[in-house]
Amino acid sequence: MKRIACLSLLLVLAACSKPQEADAPPAPVAVQPAAPDPWPGKYEGDVMVDVTGFAGAYRAWLLTAKADGCTGDLGVADKGLPARSDGDALEVTVPARDALPQCSIRLTRKGAVVTVTEDAGCASYHGATCAFAGTARRVQPAH
Repeated sequence: MKRIACLSLLLVLAACSKPQEADAPPAPVAVQPAAPDPWPGKYEGDVMVDVTGFAGAYRAWLLTAKADGCTGDLGVADKGLPARSDGDALEVTVPARDALPQCSIRLTRKGAVVTVTEDAGCASYHGATCAFAGTARRVQPAH
């Protein structure tokens, strides 16, 4: 009988005791979000520039126009030309074809401003009084 009473007492104590707390889940690890890609977006100024894509696969188009009717564009019909990243610069090259020489454009970024320069071969892609050169400021982030 003593045995049954002891066993009953142990069962009662076990039933009334606090359940053992489970280990707390591990604290979440804070992960820094990736920095936004500074290149993609639309830029306007002396020349209009649009950059799409991502590192290693950028595409760019350029458009220039002056009040005297001088206009030119590169890559607009193709939804951009391949642009090779070189640090804070992008290089766009239009290979020579038919009677047109090779044209190389360099976009150099400093914050939200892009400076555009071209080589002599680009003159065939626009009129004599306008150029794919100058500065453009970001007006719209990537689309």
